[in-house]
Amino acid sequence: MAENRSNHGNAPNNLGKAHECASRHPGERGIFQQKNEEIFQCLNERPTAANAELIGSKAQLKQQYAEFLMRDAEVQLQNVILTSLHETAKGLMQSLNMNEVLTAIMQHATELIGTSHGFINILDEKKGVFERAVGLGHFAPDVGRKLELVGPIGQICQTGELMVIGDYAKLENRLNDPFFDPIYEVVMAPLKQADKVIGMFGLAFLESDRKMTEPEISLLIRFADLASIALVNARLHSLLRESEQKLQQSNEEITAANEELLAAEEELKQQIDELLVKEEALHKQNMILTSLHETALGLMHRYEPEDLLKTIMTGAAKLAGTQHSFIYYLDREKQIFVRSYGAGIYARDFRRKIPMEQGIVGAVYRTGEPVIINDYPEWRRRNPASVQFAELTSVLQIPLKSEGMVIGTIGLSYCDASRSFGKDEVEMLSRFAELASIALDNAILMDSFQKELEVRRQAEEALQASEERYRTIFEAANDGICIHDLGGTILDVNARACELLGFTRDEILAGEVNIAAAGDDAGRWMTRAAAGEPQMYEWQYTHRNNRSVWVEINLKRTFIGKEDRILSVVRDISERKTQERAIRRMAYCDALTGLPNRQYLQERLAAELEKAQRGEASGAILFVDIDDLKMINDTMGHSYGDSVIIKAGAYLFAETSKNSIVSRIGGDEFIVLIPDASNREKVGQIAENMVKLLSRDYDIGASRNHMSASIGIALYPMHGATSDDLLKNADLALYAAKDSGKNTWRFYEPELQTAAYEKMMLKRGLREAIERGEFLLHYQPLVEAGSGELISFEALLRWTGPERETIPPGRFIPLAEESDVIISIGQWVLRQACRFARRLTVAGKGHIRVSVNVSPRQLIADDFVAMVSQAVVDAGINPDQLEIEITENALIPSLGDSIEKLGQLRAIGVHLTLDDFGTGYSSLTYLRNLPVSRLKIDKSFIDQIVSDQVQMEFIHSIVNMAHVLGLTVVGEGVESQEQLNRLVACQCDFVQGYLISRPMPEKDAMLFAER
Repeated sequence: MAENRSNHGNAPNNLGKAHECASRHPGERGIFQQKNEEIFQCLNERPTAANAELIGSKAQLKQQYAEFLMRDAEVQLQNVILTSLHETAKGLMQSLNMNEVLTAIMQHATELIGTSHGFINILDEKKGVFERAVGLGHFAPDVGRKLELVGPIGQICQTGELMVIGDYAKLENRLNDPFFDPIYEVVMAPLKQADKVIGMFGLAFLESDRKMTEPEISLLIRFADLASIALVNARLHSLLRESEQKLQQSNEEITAANEELLAAEEELKQQIDELLVKEEALHKQNMILTSLHETALGLMHRYEPEDLLKTIMTGAAKLAGTQHSFIYYLDREKQIFVRSYGAGIYARDFRRKIPMEQGIVGAVYRTGEPVIINDYPEWRRRNPASVQFAELTSVLQIPLKSEGMVIGTIGLSYCDASRSFGKDEVEMLSRFAELASIALDNAILMDSFQKELEVRRQAEEALQASEERYRTIFEAANDGICIHDLGGTILDVNARACELLGFTRDEILAGEVNIAAAGDDAGRWMTRAAAGEPQMYEWQYTHRNNRSVWVEINLKRTFIGKEDRILSVVRDISERKTQERAIRRMAYCDALTGLPNRQYLQERLAAELEKAQRGEASGAILFVDIDDLKMINDTMGHSYGDSVIIKAGAYLFAETSKNSIVSRIGGDEFIVLIPDASNREKVGQIAENMVKLLSRDYDIGASRNHMSASIGIALYPMHGATSDDLLKNADLALYAAKDSGKNTWRFYEPELQTAAYEKMMLKRGLREAIERGEFLLHYQPLVEAGSGELISFEALLRWTGPERETIPPGRFIPLAEESDVIISIGQWVLRQACRFARRLTVAGKGHIRVSVNVSPRQLIADDFVAMVSQAVVDAGINPDQLEIEITENALIPSLGDSIEKLGQLRAIGVHLTLDDFGTGYSSLTYLRNLPVSRLKIDKSFIDQIVSDQVQMEFIHSIVNMAHVLGLTVVGEGVESQEQLNRLVACQCDFVQGYLISRPMPEKDAMLFAER
């Protein structure tokens, strides 16, 4: 049978102690014993008839005596209960650790009732069950049991009241477990927080004759209130510790606050310890203990500091029995005490501020002890000008402390001279102040806890908002973003990454694609990123739709939220790669042939030479030049020349091996780089094959032209350690091949370098020869073929070097024509020839003309006509005394412009001769348009006129053609009489050569003219 709050039975151990206490007060009990003895004596003396009446009186007296003893025992029991509750409060306040508090509750509860068997169940609100946290005696092995909210446990949870189960074995809904069979009676009391059951403790008797009494039940109810407070404090402590750990992770500011909470918690514990020590004297006065107990219960349920201050002031005034009270609270930063609340005569003195070292409050602050002034009107430090406090007779200020430091004071006053603050009142109020200090610390902690919870809530809201912004940015990013753990596993991807990779988010997170799988280096990249080194690399992969995609991947280790992660940003660079390929083609490919260009060749050749310097490579370069391509460009146009270049490049590319490089470096020049080919015989065979390959007929427009090529070969590292040296030496070998008649190949030889040096020195000397007066003119006569009459002199340039050595014209004239120095030399020759013509005029030989050879560079110069005219004027001769000789090749670069300039010279009287006829293009079309009056047949034709009848007939045809065009003909290089006879037979007009005279100095030429 279960009953709430009461069940009668035998007296417990503590109640037995109450009867012992009663025996120690013999006062009234001694009177009854004496009276009883008198009655017994009287009965013995009286007659038997009256005995019955006396016996009845005796029984009545015995009953009254028993009732008195019972009342006396109840009074003593009440004293014991209050003392026990006080001792229990001390025990429970000594710790805030949950396990220690639960153990203390169990220990004190069993001692109060006198049993060895008990348990405590704590409610798990999330799971909706009670868990047995503590077990004593029979329940020791039952710790950890989970109990549903049914039966007596559910009833206590709903009603919140104590329950006694008198005969547990017969309880219908008892737990069906043999473990509970030995139990006869159980009492269970709820542990509550703000009227909400958060646990319960139970006590059990295994003896069949042991029953709970009403005093025991009343004692347990009051004990349960104290245990609830201790449990709430412990839970608050536990919550604070959990909150500290969570808030510590938020930020440094919250961490600092948590540290303050921990410090405050320690302060609370110390203050409780101090309070418990001081409260040991409370058992002396049951009234004080009861008042403090009730007051403490009221304070412990106040969690607002400001509200609690007012409650503390009101409670202290009630205990002291006065209406005049106030409370000071310390503002430590400003070092002042602020009167937070006031009542009675202090109600008008609200918010007074006083320095913390002044007045009564200053004395309390300095000493940490209560200050009593029971003769306030006579106190020498009082303020006599303050009418407000004239009625005061006694003043008491008691400190409120935290960690032993005064943080405020409770002020109480009497306005009645008959009343003063005595020792008992000060002791009672001091203990009240200690409880109030603990409550105030709790309230401050709770307030701080609430504020920190609010800060945490705001931080969580900010974090949620931040996460929402992050997710928005994450998904809206133009680049693919993947989040990896430090091992490289993908934890999250955005939509753009899925689009780039061609997989769904679930497929990527399931590991079907690895964003870092870019070859063998992928693991190293991820490992370096995990080590804190940012990585960037490019990866080409095949999209799910079979499209090739290039991406740039940036890996960086970073914190996302509170987690250490690797962030990979994936950017589509396919378009950039396409542009790079186009740029690379532009930078490294020849626009005409599509072959590698000079830049590409230089880089590859430099790389090869670096390996060669380390002894890791050798090879050859072939410098290929198409012979006489200029003729095609000049006669047919550059587009036809480009066609030859394209075909030649294709032939070379087809002929070379895969590891060789064919590059066009400009014009009609190609370089073939052949790595690992250092055997001269094999390289020579390759060059021979290329010469044969390129020597062929090319379809150019509507015609076929036979073309050939020359090749110069240089081996590396033998023939050069740098690209420039190697190319220069290959170029020297190329010139050697061309000098050998073209359509052949030559290796570089050191002698070529000597020849090149000599050539360079000749070029340098040419620029200084005019200033040093090293040039002079020789003159070779031209005569009428039949009569031998002198017609003209041809001015021929001669060069005597600084060492008085004679340098043949065949060596320096081509060099001069390669540079602009030919312009200055040509001007000098023209002026000297005109002066010679002037001397002839002065000598009476003005009818003899002087001819001057003009180079192509002179002819194309813009001031050519003006320069010739000025030379004629400066020499003071007639223009018809001057004859200009030009070759066919000089006309080709700019035929139209050349014809115009020659026409201008012919118009002023200068004679014009076409030199070396037959060695050039010999086009009748331009021959008819040229304003020339004479042709010179080249010596190569004259040499064979005697031995070759066909050649003689060919020359005869040329003479006939010239005569048809109205031109006279000169045969050059006549060295024998027989050649002269043949030319006369061919009706050649004039002859020139060694047979007539060798070129002679000006002095000898003047003598020759006088003959």
